Amino acid sequence: MEPRDALAPAAIALSAAAMAGCQFPPVPPPAAQPRAATVGIAPCADRLHDLAGELLLYYVKRGDLPGTLSDLKGDAGPPVKLVCPVTGKPYLYRRQGVPVAGRAGRLIVWDAESSPNGLRWGILLEPPQPGQPLVLRVAHLPDKTIQWDAQAPGP
Repeated sequence: MEPRDALAPAAIALSAAAMAGCQFPPVPPPAAQPRAATVGIAPCADRLHDLAGELLLYYVKRGDLPGTLSDLKGDAGPPVKLVCPVTGKPYLYRRQGVPVAGRAGRLIVWDAESSPNGLRWGILLEPPQPGQPLVLRVAHLPDKTIQWDAQAPGP
């Protein structure tokens, strides 16, 4: 038997094994993980994150932010409640935003009341960059940095 002929049975066995495929047990999908460390700790921030998602989806579908928060229809699922879960007061909204000292972005959604420590939850709209997506960030801002005016009532 030539050496080449001696390898034929091994090659056939290897081919048969490869054709049969390796059998691995199915891997279950990973368990759902909490969104962020703030879940349940800062309920207002959690709700603002949900609201920011709705605003982004609205922007993607329509090319602009809504005129009012009530224009949001829950495109991503059940409508987001438009009140702070802590104060029970409706969020305030201004599409053009309110300047914030020390920040490049503008505050477009904010809680009607600040916390006792002088901080207020809100959504910042970062300055749009050509060819880049709209960026919204939930932030806990000192009231003294928000440049309130007559159209954007503050404290």
